Amino acid sequence: MSILVEVYDPVTNFVWENVSVRVVESYQEWAAVTFPSPYADIYLTNADGRVLLDEYELTYVEVGFVEDANGRAQLVADRYQDEAVVTLEVSAAGFASVYVDVPLSWSDPDVFVEVPFY
Repeated sequence: MSILVEVYDPVTNFVWENVSVRVVESYQEWAAVTFPSPYADIYLTNADGRVLLDEYELTYVEVGFVEDANGRAQLVADRYQDEAVVTLEVSAAGFASVYVDVPLSWSDPDVFVEVPFY
């Protein structure tokens, strides 16, 4: 399971390097609860304007994912445990933060999301 985030300027279509991406919270279907992250850790976009939040990062930020034996966040095929929505904050000095909800599902666990930022 992973979220690949690309941050870009919709006016120029150029990507933003060194923009902060933070996992704010996630809504977990299995618990019907929103779990805020107790951490303010940020991940910076690379030269391609991207940051990858993989199954280890999603576990690390403690937003309620069930973990497998190797510490990886997971969703399972059970109809009450197969979906989650992760809220991300995209920010940079001098700009207003942008929040985006990213739906994840067991049937589509790897998501690419483009975030317009200006």
